[in-house]
Amino acid sequence: MNTISEVLLILSLKLILIVGFILLIKFWFKKKESRLPVITYWVFGFFLVWVLTAQILNWLLMEIFYIVTQKLSSDYPIASIGSIIGLIIYILIGNKYFKRKTKPSNPTM
Repeated sequence: MNTISEVLLILSLKLILIVGFILLIKFWFKKKESRLPVITYWVFGFFLVWVLTAQILNWLLMEIFYIVTQKLSSDYPIASIGSIIGLIIYILIGNKYFKRKTKPSNPTM
């Protein structure tokens, strides 16, 4: 196989895993509003959302910004940026879909 097609296949598989996991957990949460889907997201989402998103972002940032010809070039800053952006996406998705909903108080007058 061609290396470009292999990379695109791996990236698309990671993206499908991320989106599928989020949609399944979101469906489970709507169907059964308990703490188990929320705990499952924060535990398994650590790998399936944060790590896979960070890997996709690392690849994307390496393709865009990494210059091999520089003597002092290193991929550590790019990997750190990808991990931080992945963490932000992980937390934003968790807060958007699994935020604790407060029940409106029923004022009795």
